Amino acid sequence: MSSAPTDPLAARPTRYFASDSNAGRSIGNQQVQRASPATPLGLVGEFTPELGEEEVEILWISLASTMGDVISVRARPDGDRIAYEVVDEYDGAFEPGIRSSSQPLTGHEVGQLLRGLVCHDLGDLLFHDFFEKMAETSNHTETPESVAAGHAFVSLQSDFYPDLNPWLAEWYREWLGEQTNRAAPEG
Repeated sequence: MSSAPTDPLAARPTRYFASDSNAGRSIGNQQVQRASPATPLGLVGEFTPELGEEEVEILWISLASTMGDVISVRARPDGDRIAYEVVDEYDGAFEPGIRSSSQPLTGHEVGQLLRGLVCHDLGDLLFHDFFEKMAETSNHTETPESVAAGHAFVSLQSDFYPDLNPWLAEWYREWLGEQTNRAAPEG
């Protein structure tokens, strides 16, 4: 008898701040900076602000932009809670959908943090801006399947939450459906 499939996004890491863990970037971790190969435009890499002393990166958002932009989602202890912060390489002003929690987030809660992620520079939800760019590609290569595989303009990477790209693909599929319904003529 087979058991029902488990929901990988229902899992919660036991902790973010384990000193004996290699998960996430943190002080002392060798993954201090991700780098991409040189392009005709020059070296492309990631230059987000340094992590604070007790801070750990729980997720990063990679963009297939000309400069290979990265947005970092970070956690740090804040008394008996965990505070979340989102930063990029350009000192953008972000407000995560979840600002603090009493324990590490489940994958579903990470989804809530991202769904509510506001970029004050844009004045809107950040992923809606990404989805608009993805939907406007001239050759329509940005499908939910390419997003799920991590081969899209936006991809999510995390040592704590390895199954986020399929979730992102479903969110993108839902957003595309909403856009199609809005554009459909009434009648």
